[in-house]
Amino acid sequence: MGEILETTLTVCAFAAVGLLLLLIVGFYAVAVYKGGAKIVRALCRKRCALCLAAVAAVAIIHGGAKNIVNRFSSDQGITVTAAEINVATNDTDATTLVYAYAGTNDVALPLYVRQSVSNEWEHLGAEWNLGGRTYADGTNTIVWSVQPPASNIVPFVMYYVGDNPPPVEIEESGGVEIVAFTMSSKSVSITYAVDVAMLRGGVGVVSIERSERANVWENCYTTNHVATATNTVTGAGFWIDRTTRWRVRMEVGQ
Repeated sequence: MGEILETTLTVCAFAAVGLLLLLIVGFYAVAVYKGGAKIVRALCRKRCALCLAAVAAVAIIHGGAKNIVNRFSSDQGITVTAAEINVATNDTDATTLVYAYAGTNDVALPLYVRQSVSNEWEHLGAEWNLGGRTYADGTNTIVWSVQPPASNIVPFVMYYVGDNPPPVEIEESGGVEIVAFTMSSKSVSITYAVDVAMLRGGVGVVSIERSERANVWENCYTTNHVATATNTVTGAGFWIDRTTRWRVRMEVGQ
């Protein structure tokens, strides 16, 4: 009988706390005194129920506040001074988004969101509720929230406060091609061709860039194109004794 009690105590004791230990000792004493298997079985059932209750109590986990001010940008002259999101991890709490901006008076500026530079900017979805806006000491503070069960959301990668969010960036191959490249002790010469099909009736801004360090590009030349063209650009300089990379890049506004 004592062996059964000891085994049960070892299994359940990790989930119980102070009061449970007192109950175990009390029941153990009664079981030994009466020597009945009935009491032992009752003890096991009660302790297991207490173990489950303890596990259920600690299973309720809530999200923590996260500073996301580095994900925010804004119109010129507007500064986002703070931004914090508190995402719920279950259906018991709401998710809240609180941000503040300065540089304007008591003015409500729109908020745009997107997940990447290639996505269109959008407003927050219908599941978000505006909790209010306050203005004090030159700063506007805005609160948004999402109630359960929609509160377990994924924060956006980009947030924008203002009326003029950056354009959508779409990377496509083609449109501009390097057709010749020469380097001498006195200059560098690059010939590129522009395909009008990529312009789609817009203006292509072509830039020639040079890099001497990883992922750091310096603009050397920029011009606009509205039609198919072949252009040669020559720049003076001695580059033979240095490791450099060169590229031609075209941006087309739509």
